[in-house]
Order: sequence, then structure tokens, then C-alpha cells
Amino acid sequence: MKIEERLKFLANSNSNYSLLWAQWEFDKKLLARALNTVSRDFPHYSLHDASHSSTIITQIEKVIAPNIEKLSATDCWLLLESCYWHDAGMIISNDEKKKLLESEDFRGHLEELAQGSHELASHAKAILEGKEQNDIKKALQISNSLTFVIADYFRVLHADRSGWNVSDPTRIKVNSPRTSLIPQRLFNFVAEIVQCHGKNREAILEIVKYNDGMDANDYAHPRYIAALLRIGDLLDIDDGRFCPTLLANIGDVPQSSHDHQHKHASIKHLFITSDVIEIEAECEEYGGYHAQQSWFSYIQDEFDYQKRVWNEIVPDNTYRSLPTTGKLKCSIKNLITLDSRVPKITLDPKRIYEYLAGFQLYSEDYPFIREVIQNSIDATYYRAWEELNYTESIELLSDAECRDSFEEYVKKYPVHVSIKEQCIQEGLIKCELRVVDQGTGMALDEIKKILHVGSESVKERKLAQRKMPEWVKPAGYFGIGLHSVFNFCEKVVIKTKKIGFPCYEMTVEKIDGMSITLVELDGEKNIGTELLAYFYSPETPRHYYDNGTRSHGKYDPLCDDVPPYFSTVVREAISDNFNMYPMDIYFNNEV
Repeated sequence: MKIEERLKFLANSNSNYSLLWAQWEFDKKLLARALNTVSRDFPHYSLHDASHSSTIITQIEKVIAPNIEKLSATDCWLLLESCYWHDAGMIISNDEKKKLLESEDFRGHLEELAQGSHELASHAKAILEGKEQNDIKKALQISNSLTFVIADYFRVLHADRSGWNVSDPTRIKVNSPRTSLIPQRLFNFVAEIVQCHGKNREAILEIVKYNDGMDANDYAHPRYIAALLRIGDLLDIDDGRFCPTLLANIGDVPQSSHDHQHKHASIKHLFITSDVIEIEAECEEYGGYHAQQSWFSYIQDEFDYQKRVWNEIVPDNTYRSLPTTGKLKCSIKNLITLDSRVPKITLDPKRIYEYLAGFQLYSEDYPFIREVIQNSIDATYYRAWEELNYTESIELLSDAECRDSFEEYVKKYPVHVSIKEQCIQEGLIKCELRVVDQGTGMALDEIKKILHVGSESVKERKLAQRKMPEWVKPAGYFGIGLHSVFNFCEKVVIKTKKIGFPCYEMTVEKIDGMSITLVELDGEKNIGTELLAYFYSPETPRHYYDNGTRSHGKYDPLCDDVPPYFSTVVREAISDNFNMYPMDIYFNNEV
């Protein structure tokens, strides 16, 4: 029995269920037409029309064949509706495109693409460069490039957008009839289910397992339906998913589109039942092989996860378990793979990190001093710029007036640097470096960036930078320099609070490598960041600076209580690197 037949059978036997059947008949026809528009904006993608939705239903029917007769009327309806709604987020109206092209976020997105190594970099550049007045051929190129970039932008959002469209079909001009005869909560479940197909697999368990259906004998199982939709979507893998006519209309497509065409064309054996799943593919290019291997991994990982939590997914223990993934085999003709992978050059992250951090460490005595002070100044600049934007109309100020106002805000937030040094024993000094600022502080997103070496700034800071004049833009970033603090010091404690966020304290210690703890602190109200770095200086310096003049052999470990060398290094770092900034930097409470 098919799922649609099951719903029809139940509808004929109960007038309450006939409401579900009527709703489904309307939505099936309306969505089939609406989904035809997806190909206009995604011509280089596999087809995401009604044929895709129908195939998903067919694959699910194969997987759960023994369980179909157990499905309630509401479960049948939820599954059918979800399969047709799940890609409705790829329907893009002309107004949405216009709004996107006018947004600063999208402008920033284009600039990032153009400057990076993404496959759409050349298309982003073509859009930003524009065309000469009479260059009609370039206009066509820009039009195609916009299609690729806009498709890529909305594809990431499509699962969430599908849920929004279920809740409000008028967003995409689908006049799906909604009455109080079918509870709104059931439509809400459809929205949750279609959004789940674009999330991590663990999100399945965030959807409720049981709920009431249309009457006392009918129950809904949204979690089970969400799991089945994910499986059916993954199993629409056969050949014929791409339309040659659409591809001919768009011209040269991105490489990933070619790879996915080859992925589908490579299928040589496909066998799906409620007992076993077998798929074999023979690829002719590395790109298609890599895409197919990745897709097989998605399938295997999804089935492995759902099998582990199957009792938490299915309505009851009388339902059959998922089929076994008996064979997922991918080969490639006339080319060689290494350990079943496409040959490529890779870098060992650990060794690269050690090399870069080591280079920073040994290129000068204490490179992290300059880095942590620069980070505090940058955070202060961001805060001053935010406050200036909030309180004054910057667009009405001249450049000189803007600069003067900005410097006034910066001077409100000095940076404090202090050093404590203690002679533990002859030739060994314990040091504590403390840097305190009243800058923006950090939320968890920024803390994540600290821990990810070489990562880009968070979106909020990127947006701020695009609006800043060149003389305001911060000079530094959390990069290898800050990681050299972690690498050099025995212990680093960072306490930080951002406006509107909790205060966090992160401790990094050299315990069995690098141990990191992150906690939330209560009661802290001061905005900004405090960094404490503890380390030992293993050697007694042979020289130190005295009033800016290098002196040799003046330190006597038997007579002098504290070697002045590290304090002098910090003082020199401040005077050499930060004199040009319009703000006070206090060192041991002195400017």
C-alpha cells in the first residue's frame, strides 16, 4: 500500500480524516505548480520540483513498506505535506531578490566571495565590477553570475524558509486553504519537520514524539515523520535529476554543479527495500567521485544515527527497524584514488600551528605583548565607533569633525597594562602580565574565533569595518599572535563581558597539552576584557634597559630583588608601537 492510498482509505472511513485528504489534494496541486519556479532560480541544480517530492515519497514507502498500514491519518498527511513543502524555501520572489540586492549584508557577502577562494569568486567580482555602458555581452555574464550567487545564498537558508512558507503560504503566493477544521498546530508540525531536514541529525530528537491528531483514535508522530523525510531526501540519488535544457540556458555552470551531475549519472545499481539498501556508482571524474563519496557518507551516517536512537523515534516497538545499508560502493574508471579518496595536498594542522606559533615566539623576545595590547586597542576602537554611531549622525560630519568626535570617545576608555615579577630562585623569574580594556568585550562567537587559529572576524565586526573610515579601522585581529600567548605561558585567564551578554571566563593551562575551561560568571557588570598571563622566564637577562638606554651586565641576582628586564620590554613595546593612538595606555598605573 502507498502512503497516499492509506490516507485515502482512512478518509473514506472517517469524515474527520476526509478534511486531511481535501487539504492534501489542494496543496499537492498548488505546490506542484509553485515548485516549477525553483528551476528558474536554480537552473544549475538538480530538479527540486514535484518529481523530487514524489520520488522522496516513493523511497520512503520502500523503506517503511511493512509499517505503512500502521500509519495514522495525521501521520500520512504530515508526511505527504512535508515532502511537498520541504523545498518550498527555494521559491524566491522578485521582491525578495530586490531587497537582497539592496542590503548591505549581501554587498558584504559579495565582497567576501570576491576576495576568497570560493568557486563563485569570479562571479562575485563580475557583479561588483559591473559593465561598460554598451557592453551587452557583459550584461548577460552578470545576469548569469547573479543567478549562481543568489542561488548559493538562498540555498543555505532554504530549509528555514520552507518552514516559514508553511506557516504563511502567502509569502510565495500559494493560496493553501487554511481553516479551523484542521488545528494550526498540525501545520506548525509540518513547518518544524521541513526545517529539520536542513539541520544536524540530532535535531530530530528536538521535535515532539507524540501528539493528538484529528480525533480520539488518531495520533501524530512528528519526530518519526521528520526522520523519514531526511532519509527519503538522501535516497533520491538516481540518474535523471538534472535537466539538460535548463543547463543549456544558463551556460557555464560552477564546478560543484558539474560534480553533482556526474554524481547522479554515476549510479549503476540501486536497490532499496525495507530490508536492505544497495547502491553502486562508477564515476569518471574525481569531482563526481568526491561528491558521491560524500553523499554515501551522509547516507551511512544518517542511518547509523537513526538506528542508534530508533526507539526514541518510532511510535512504538512494533514498527520495523530501518533497513541495513548493505552496499554503498563507489569506484572510479581509469583514475587512481588513495585510500578511497581523491588525491590532494594536505597540511598537518598541529605541525603548522606549532611552526607558525614558534616563528612568532622566536622572531622576538615576547611578541604576544604587542598582540594583546593591540587587541585591547582594537576592541576599544570598536566600542568608540559604535557609541559615536549611536549618538551622532556621522553622515552629517566632515572627516575632521568625525575624527575629533571619535578621539573623544576613545579617550574615555584607557587601556591598563601591569607587570608583576618575582624571583623564584636564581635564574628563574615568575611573571604576571595583566591587560585590561573597556572595549566591546566578547560573546561566545568571538571566543570561538579565538580558539580557531586564523579564522575570520565575526559577522558583526565585518559589518562595522565596512562602515569605518580607513583611519578608524583596527590594525590587528585575534590570530597566531594571541595563540603565542597560550603557547608561551603556563596559564592564561581571559575574563570578558559584552553589552547584553553574560560575563565569561576562559582559562587556558598547559596541562597534558593545552587544557581549556570556559565558565559563565555572575554579577560582573564592567564591559570589556581582562587578560592575565602567567609564565616563567628561565634565564637571567644579561642586559636591561634603563631610561631607554641599553645596559649590559648591570643585573646582580644577589643584590637586585626583581629583574627589571620584562617590565622594560613591555614599556618599550608600548612606546615603540602605540604612541600614535589617541588614547591613554597606563603601564603600572602611569601613562
